[in-house]
Amino acid sequence: MHVAITLNLAPSVSGYVAFPYLLQRMVARKLEYLEIDDTLIERLGGVETLVKEGGRKELEWAAMERGIDTLNRKDWELQGALGKWFEARKEKGRVLPEMFFERR
Repeated sequence: MHVAITLNLAPSVSGYVAFPYLLQRMVARKLEYLEIDDTLIERLGGVETLVKEGGRKELEWAAMERGIDTLNRKDWELQGALGKWFEARKEKGRVLPEMFFERR
């Protein structure tokens, strides 16, 4: 439930309590998408290239998709947060729901 809300897949807890399998499916799809997106970002040169090619908007979008707060944060803070995301992904071998509970 926490991961679904963090990823903006569930607007509220009460609407999905009766159908947890729908949330599980939505979260699984989002994790698959993030896995592909992470792989592409890494292949194209990582966070630095993302910023160079896409600018602030791409940086914010990538951070938001991974449940990272972007409000009032500088570019270097977002780059650091995304860098930690990629480090955690590398440690775990893939994107896992538990990564949304860990904030380094």
